Amino acid sequence: MEISANSFPLLRLDAALGRTFSVTDEQPGSPEVILLSHRLWTSRFGADPGMVGRTVVVDGAPATVVGVMAEGVGFPIAEEFWMPLRIDLSQLERGDGRLDVFGRLLPGATIEMARSEFDGITAGIAAEYPGSNEGISASLRTFSEEYVGPDFTATVFRLLAGALLVLVVCCANVANLLLIRGLRRRRDFVVRRPLGATPGALIRQLTVEAGLLAVGGAALGIWVAGLGTGWFNRVGTGARVFDLPHGSDSLFWWDVGINLPMVAVV
Repeated sequence: MEISANSFPLLRLDAALGRTFSVTDEQPGSPEVILLSHRLWTSRFGADPGMVGRTVVVDGAPATVVGVMAEGVGFPIAEEFWMPLRIDLSQLERGDGRLDVFGRLLPGATIEMARSEFDGITAGIAAEYPGSNEGISASLRTFSEEYVGPDFTATVFRLLAGALLVLVVCCANVANLLLIRGLRRRRDFVVRRPLGATPGALIRQLTVEAGLLAVGGAALGIWVAGLGTGWFNRVGTGARVFDLPHGSDSLFWWDVGINLPMVAVV
């Protein structure tokens, strides 16, 4: 991926080793430099911390490694490495080439406001350059709309709804079993009460039993969930599993896991 020098500061990302690109790096004629992803650094260069400053060959040309990004960074689609975007405006004519541009909305701004501003800009350019810009407009989308898409989002919500339904059904079944068991033990409680068992002792017994059942069930559930999420992470990023606008590699950030807030909610 060829990318401008201000991209990583805009994304609020910094290199884990070395540095990201500078304005000088993107000037035409500057020495070739390359920024490695953590995955490429690990798989091809053995996670060598001395890679920064070394020279690698890219498409037959030498390039100096200036940095290594943190693990999990692959913007925008699981990129293995980045090189500075160099554009010599003096060598371009209107209508040549195509660029994907991204930015961050100002605080308080909405996507609708940005789209309205883009429509005004493109209309003005089309009026000024009717030969090259007539009928051309700018399409402004969120990152999720461009790389994830509404179908995948809807699928995730359906999965969550299905999991919630299964959880509710399981809780209802367990509650019914405990209620039936409690009714069957009513005679036991009636006998123990005249023999000296206090209401507090009976309540403590029921609380301890329910607590042990809850802890055991939760531990078993977390273990099964760990197996399930591990399998889902491996399968979910496979080809043709989800229909994404830019292919399954768009899910390089995909990581379904178990955390304390989730366990507390359940």
